[in-house]
This record gives sequence, structure tokens and C-alpha cells, in this order.
Amino acid sequence: MLVFLLVVVFSNAVEMRNKFKDAFVKKHGVKLGFMSPFVKASAFALQDQPTVNAVIEGTEIIYRDYIDISVAVATPKVSTSTVAG
Repeated sequence: MLVFLLVVVFSNAVEMRNKFKDAFVKKHGVKLGFMSPFVKASAFALQDQPTVNAVIEGTEIIYRDYIDISVAVATPKVSTSTVAG
């Protein structure tokens, strides 16, 4: 598995969260985090740069026509990983 560490400017997401966080909590009963905009930005980036989304199988580079993003979630009782594809 290959893991990338990226440094991004997330100021727009911070502004969006600050603007809507109170209404979001009131409507949904949970806090508005940064995971949703981060996953969406990651999906757009993978679509824009298909080489990053490619895999190597043997001696071939396979360019996928889909994107799978796994998000690990921990709760007090269980940890799980979900794939959004």
C-alpha cells in the first residue's frame, strides 16, 4: 500500500464550517467536520490526475475508471472502515 502525505490549504473549508456549523448541529445533531470536504477534494484530485489513482499489477500499470476511498471511523464501541466509491 502506498500512502501519500499532502499539505493543503483548507481555508475555504474552515470558512464553510464556521459559517454553517451551528445550523448543521441544530438540524442533524452532530458537529460538522472536515472529512466530507476532504474526501470530496480527494475524489476530484484523483479524477484530475488518473496516474495517482492507477495501480501496478505485475509489470502493467492499470488506470482505473473508478475511485475507492476508505474512511476509518471509530466510536466508543467499535472501529470500522467504509469504502465510498
